[in-house]
Amino acid sequence: RPDSMIVLTVNPETKTSTMVSIPRDTRVFMRSKNTNIKMNSAYTYEGIEGTVQTVEHFLNIPINYYIKVNMEGFKDIVDAIGG
Repeated sequence: RPDSMIVLTVNPETKTSTMVSIPRDTRVFMRSKNTNIKMNSAYTYEGIEGTVQTVEHFLNIPINYYIKVNMEGFKDIVDAIGG
């Protein structure tokens, strides 16, 4: 289950970006289960694709791309940017 979910939007016209963190315990409706679940449970039920669909439905936006990073990958990212 994910500990953190962040949606990043990028507007190339204005050269701006926005990040929104979705608390993992946010209650959302999961269409495939026809019930309310905690946001991070979507991954347990249907993996990354189900999680993406649940976030799309919750925020009413399309998700064109996603990145899945584990803690080792996150550490590597921090190290790569000098952290």
